[in-house]
Amino acid sequence: MVELRKLFMRAPLLNTSALGFLPKVELLDVTKEEYSEGGELARHISKEQMPCLRKVHVHILGYKLGTRDPFGSPMPVSPEDEHAKLQVLKELRSVCEPQKISVSDTYISYWDDDDFN
Repeated sequence: MVELRKLFMRAPLLNTSALGFLPKVELLDVTKEEYSEGGELARHISKEQMPCLRKVHVHILGYKLGTRDPFGSPMPVSPEDEHAKLQVLKELRSVCEPQKISVSDTYISYWDDDDFN
């Protein structure tokens, strides 16, 4: 697995510290359940443990998978949740930009990016 170049995780299968075993990953598409996990990802990237990383697409749910009805109506987003998500994305961008790692956090930018298709 050390030679893995692209990693797409729609569900959090690996914790963030496990990404250190994948130093050659260039494209990372990851779903994180909690905002704290997004912050952990930012700290992990800031330590430069993934030197080949060039693009990150992150989707932060703000809740544990399996705790909501996937076919039910979407839950309203509270101002606190929106603020927490924005703080994590700011932190992620602040550590990625100096390393020339692009960050996207919406599926619109995700689908527009040829590297992720």
